[in-house]
Amino acid sequence: MTTNEKTIEECQEENALLKSEVNLYRSMFEKSHVAQVVIDTGFNIVDMNDAFCTIVDFPREKLLGMDFRDFKGKKIAEIPLR
Repeated sequence: MTTNEKTIEECQEENALLKSEVNLYRSMFEKSHVAQVVIDTGFNIVDMNDAFCTIVDFPREKLLGMDFRDFKGKKIAEIPLR
């Protein structure tokens, strides 16, 4: 075995660590009191935390897929629901 080869156990340990880190950051995102939103390259909202939903006073289901640019310079009441 060369130094570049990994055992199955080493790969499984790395995968478990990565999964643990992903879960940690996901939990931090979801439980943060700071509003956070994730948009795709087309400015569509693909994810957000509860703090964002609370601030904009929209349910998650309505926000998913909305164009984030609709929020620019507008009051929340003026944002069109699609």
